[in-house]
Amino acid sequence: MHNINQIIVEGNVSCNPTLRYTLAGNKPVTNFYLYVDSKYKTKNFLDGKPVYNKNTSKIPVVAWAGKAEFITNTFSKGDKVRVLGYLKTKETTCGEKTVLTFEVIAKDIYLITRAQDNA
Repeated sequence: MHNINQIIVEGNVSCNPTLRYTLAGNKPVTNFYLYVDSKYKTKNFLDGKPVYNKNTSKIPVVAWAGKAEFITNTFSKGDKVRVLGYLKTKETTCGEKTVLTFEVIAKDIYLITRAQDNA
């Protein structure tokens, strides 16, 4: 039986992605966040219609090598994109406290709309 670790996230780029290089090996990398909105229905009604609340998640995304170069040359703050990749976890220990964080490692990224088209 194979394990599957795939994720698709669609949202708005939080800032203009910048290209950096690793210290060892000068490998290109970029990090940015996607703001992903979701709606959920409340128990309230307004004029007979259900009321919805919006929740925005801030999803960390990392891209390497040619994908990092492509992203920094193509996408800007506010662009709506779809990222296909896999989920990577990190465990950090500080004293007796252990914190688990995650990030999406981008394998493919597609433009949905430019920032000026989102307004």
